[in-house]
Amino acid sequence: MTQRNNAESVERAETPAARDLLLKAAREELERAKDHVPLAAERLADLVIKQPGYAALRDEMVEAGCRDLLWRILQQRKRHLLEGRNATQHGERLVNLHRSLLDYPLPGGKRVRHADKKTLTAAAVHYRRRAASQRDLARWLERLAKGLAPGQTVEEVYDEAAARHLQKDAKHA
Repeated sequence: MTQRNNAESVERAETPAARDLLLKAAREELERAKDHVPLAAERLADLVIKQPGYAALRDEMVEAGCRDLLWRILQQRKRHLLEGRNATQHGERLVNLHRSLLDYPLPGGKRVRHADKKTLTAAAVHYRRRAASQRDLARWLERLAKGLAPGQTVEEVYDEAAARHLQKDAKHA
């Protein structure tokens, strides 16, 4: 039992170094794949599975992937409820949603009802940053669209440098 605990603490100590390696490898794969995320993800997954240096991150990455999937499912459900889709099926859930605002999940999984001031403030900052990020993304996409004629694609008009320039302008607008 002690050996196992020691091994776990060694793995946790190695995690930051493994994270740095993974981040570097992710950037390299994305560049190699010319920003084609599915291809880069496939290559990166192969690397993580085969390289022993990433062992400390595997469980953490699988858990994070599962958590991300679960959050997406919850967001989808909320979106369906709020859009009124299948109102007869979800009508009761919609009423329950309004009755249980205190059960709203915050980033990290804690419910509003169990959150303290620090947690609520951190969640507010998280959502504010996320909103700002989405606003910047929308501005950038609008600027890209302005430069296209009907039927043109982004890669026909912009190179990476031009797209980054528009992104910076949109962020500082």
